[in-house]
Amino acid sequence: MNMRCNLACRTRLRCLLAVFGAIVALGALALAFWLQFVSGWEPCALCWLQRGALFLLATGFLYHVFTRRNPWGLHIAFIAAIGGLAAAWIQHGEVSTQSNTCLLQFNGAMLNCGEAGAHVFLGVTLVDWALLLFGVLLILAILIEGIGYFRRDSNA
Repeated sequence: MNMRCNLACRTRLRCLLAVFGAIVALGALALAFWLQFVSGWEPCALCWLQRGALFLLATGFLYHVFTRRNPWGLHIAFIAAIGGLAAAWIQHGEVSTQSNTCLLQFNGAMLNCGEAGAHVFLGVTLVDWALLLFGVLLILAILIEGIGYFRRDSNA
């Protein structure tokens, strides 16, 4: 029995992985807003950049699920994961050196990136969570693309 996803992507595994990636990205975005508005943790400029990357990741994964034979969804997710990983890496450097300056900070308008990323959530700093999250989502985007390539899927 050949199991096919009823959505636009051709293999069930690719559909499930893309939906999982979108859920993870949207869940992380919801958690970021919860930490801001409920816990009172102010985001820095790089935090906002990472939120944009999470939104683009979710959009790219869902675009891949709902469009047929269009590779742009995974391309968007891949580029957004690289951008989010780069922003998290820069912020990690600022947290580890306890820097008082931020590349994107405009005259003290926002919280310092070193301070914002140093908050601890479940025993791990936010910047370490961001590195892990964007790394996993990048691997997921590559895995989905690889499954399509090795199965000779025309939806890759």
